[in-house]
Amino acid sequence: MVNKDSSNESTLIITHRKIPMAGLQPTTRARSAVEVSEQIAPPTTLTNLITATPGVAENSQPGIYQVVSIRGVSGQRILNFADGIKLNGERRAGVAASFIDPLLLEHVEVIRGPTSTFYGSGAIGGITEMRFAQTEGLDAATGLKTAGNESYQLVSAGNGSSTASFVHRQAKNSKDVANNELNTHFEQTASYLQTGWSTENLLVDHWLFNSKGNDLGRSNSRYPDRVVNVPKEQHLLFQSALTHKDSWSLDFSLHDQSITTQTLRPEDSLTEVKTSSLDWAANWQTAWEFENESIMVGIDYNRRHQVNIKESAVDLVDGELRFSHTLINGELDETALFYAHHKQFAGYRLQVGGRYTHQQSGQSSSDTTHNKALTGFAGISIEINDHWEFNTNVGNSFRFASLTERFFSGTTARGFIQGNPELKPEQALTYDLGVYWQASEQHLNANWFVTHFSDYIERVAIDEEHLTYINQEDGTIKGLEIEYKNDLSQQLTFSWIATFISGKNSLGNNIADIPSNRTLLNLNYRRERYSLNFDVQHRFKKKRVGNGELPSQAATIADFSFSFNLNEEWQTYLSVENILDESYVSSTDDLATLSEGRNFGIGIRWQRPH
Repeated sequence: MVNKDSSNESTLIITHRKIPMAGLQPTTRARSAVEVSEQIAPPTTLTNLITATPGVAENSQPGIYQVVSIRGVSGQRILNFADGIKLNGERRAGVAASFIDPLLLEHVEVIRGPTSTFYGSGAIGGITEMRFAQTEGLDAATGLKTAGNESYQLVSAGNGSSTASFVHRQAKNSKDVANNELNTHFEQTASYLQTGWSTENLLVDHWLFNSKGNDLGRSNSRYPDRVVNVPKEQHLLFQSALTHKDSWSLDFSLHDQSITTQTLRPEDSLTEVKTSSLDWAANWQTAWEFENESIMVGIDYNRRHQVNIKESAVDLVDGELRFSHTLINGELDETALFYAHHKQFAGYRLQVGGRYTHQQSGQSSSDTTHNKALTGFAGISIEINDHWEFNTNVGNSFRFASLTERFFSGTTARGFIQGNPELKPEQALTYDLGVYWQASEQHLNANWFVTHFSDYIERVAIDEEHLTYINQEDGTIKGLEIEYKNDLSQQLTFSWIATFISGKNSLGNNIADIPSNRTLLNLNYRRERYSLNFDVQHRFKKKRVGNGELPSQAATIADFSFSFNLNEEWQTYLSVENILDESYVSSTDDLATLSEGRNFGIGIRWQRPH
């Protein structure tokens, strides 16, 4: 991001990601920031934190590994970033950021729409950008939830330039609203260390994040006839960033991860899959600022290597043990050049940009595959008067096939999957039309979008237990996002959010992963000593479903939270989720279970400023 110095001098500070707007407003308002500190009841997962955002909905099976869709697009077509580090993975449902506890975050920004020009392969539906919290003083918290007897403990200390945080969270199996057991147990521990300093012209920042998970359940409707568990998961992230106050920034990062997944078919077989990889990346960018204008150029380099997937299977009938190396030393190199230009005139703003990306991928037993993509975007925002603003944006995006989709050959919870090295890149073109209105203490933001896509990579069944990947679908996704907020008083805020999305492929069939239409009403009341928050979300019935989905009924879900400041240092909270004990599924995935019934949470927090 490029920002002006608050002193209004000509100093240019580049502060991380590639959004060329030297203190200027971008041409689109299809972006939302969720502040963790403003949540009365601490969120338990990233999904739980951002699904009240326009265009965002849960996807896949519920539980700690659940991911989201943005504008009807999901899986690896959504990117997650942790303080600028792109999170990669080989999971078909999408990269779950479940190993990053939201208690360690300051805020999460959701950018909707095609962002491949800035972020590369996979940024078709949008991105989430997580920012770690910097502690000033001492912070400690603990809490409980009745669902699965979930508990957490947080300890953090910092002085503004350095932070050390630790969080532990665990839960047993919970139950759905019909009292069926859900395979949702887990235990996770995470720590975050950060330090930084500056000279007259240079800013230096380093941080290290470590996460370890033990015995994590992956919920699905086949449980207990098919039990999927993750006995071990580990992640190590590191970043070192240098920023020259006047012109450029340079980032280095790495992500070392390993995960073991077990699939038990009682009285049949036990399969264990071990996946490991090492990612590292470098980014350089520079910018020039003129009067009401900014230009940015940069280079991205991302490398995935030592990607290995090893499988072992035990036949529980005859005791036979089988081993296979289903992905051997997979490697992926991606290099990109990008450019963006932002200019502001009296009454309107212009923004254009482009990106050239080259990628090569392969494994020890295959030839190297080369792919390239050229993307671009353009936008204009027109200020009609002090109250009204109209904007329109267009951009294309892409996704290269993952290593798993190309080369993996082995067993998953869905069955045996054979990779396809001949897959072509997915392509998409999105048009976005927005209107923004503000007056006094209220504002309205609405965005209508249409995404035309081609060569979507789909998983298809060869027979009941064997699957592969092909470039199958061409089609269109379109939708409307509306967000209205009114500060009724200094204490009371009312907001209303609505999302309507539909999608058809070129044959007229429904596209999978399109969420049900939904609306959300929120009331938030804050006083000096206490705060109240009340949400009511209505999800409309969804009859028209895509491949691998089941219809869902309408549902109304209400949540309530209350916090009270005992004094300047101590705060306690109480929460109730699914107050109406509504029976619903969080997504139309055919393996999704009913969601948890009514559950309560309670917690206490102590904070002493530095």
